[in-house]
Amino acid sequence: MEAHEELELLLQKWQQQLCTPAEQERLHAYLSDPHYKSHLDLILEKEWQVHQPSEKLSEEKSIAILHKILRKDPSTVDDSRPLSTPGFSASDKWVVWKIAASVVGLLVLASFVAYLMQNRSYHQYQAQKTPEKVQLPDGSIVMLNAHSTLIYEENFWHTRRLTRLKGEAFLQIARNPNKPFMLTIQNAEIEVVGTKFTVKENLHNRTLWVAVSEGKVACRSQTAQLILTRNQVGTLTSNGQWIQEIDSSGNERSWIPGHRIEFKNFPLTIVARQLERLYGIPIVLQDSSISTLKLTAYCRPGSLESILEKITISLNLTYTITPQQVLLRPASTSAD
Repeated sequence: MEAHEELELLLQKWQQQLCTPAEQERLHAYLSDPHYKSHLDLILEKEWQVHQPSEKLSEEKSIAILHKILRKDPSTVDDSRPLSTPGFSASDKWVVWKIAASVVGLLVLASFVAYLMQNRSYHQYQAQKTPEKVQLPDGSIVMLNAHSTLIYEENFWHTRRLTRLKGEAFLQIARNPNKPFMLTIQNAEIEVVGTKFTVKENLHNRTLWVAVSEGKVACRSQTAQLILTRNQVGTLTSNGQWIQEIDSSGNERSWIPGHRIEFKNFPLTIVARQLERLYGIPIVLQDSSISTLKLTAYCRPGSLESILEKITISLNLTYTITPQQVLLRPASTSAD
């Protein structure tokens, strides 16, 4: 399911009071993300066309409705001053304003947007060009890979540990059986009590994977769920299904300072699969005869090309990189 489709579905479920707490958090994450404002605009535009009133509301009444949504007294509003909406950034106000200027049937949705946005305080950590270490209020440690972002809600941390990730991270979660740690990434939720695991999203094909180093992790999508324990990897496919694999190499943490990629007499099929997860591109063995080859190599983290160079020299192979995949074949075989 595409992001805009899930956003519309979650809005519909909320209006029908069918959202679970986890779905409400996912809906809030969408509404808080500037990337999805264009999607929300299209949804509201469609609602406007369906429920458009015969008469447009006046500006005065629109202001009164907006402040009613925010539980303000309209009589105290100074119309000569710019509209001030506590808890909303300037870029968020258009959402509530547009709904308030619509019809009473949409005020329920508007009040939800207001509820989500006001009186909430967030901490956001964003790693720039290098990995960065973050310590959360409960003592949990998160190592963010470069260009990754972690967000958590400060106000409710004492009752629930809710976080959202974009990119890739290695997490060491402090144990608390009474307050599980919840991580939202793409369209999936990951729940843990106390564990160490790595998670990465692939924005190119909207997949993600979770690799558990210690403990137990519950992974859920809209249509499936999976329990992972130590040395297990779960991959969420683009159709919402989980695939479970065994992997004790630790190569998923190779981007962390002090780590490296290690292949210890691994079959080439396993090597290819690990590189697919690390670099987010399918790797195809063009000749079945090379699938039984085994590789022992130690590589510094770097570009995919640098890793492929080392592998192909060691095993007398050659490779071709296309936008869709990497092709591996014997060096004596010419490319098609």
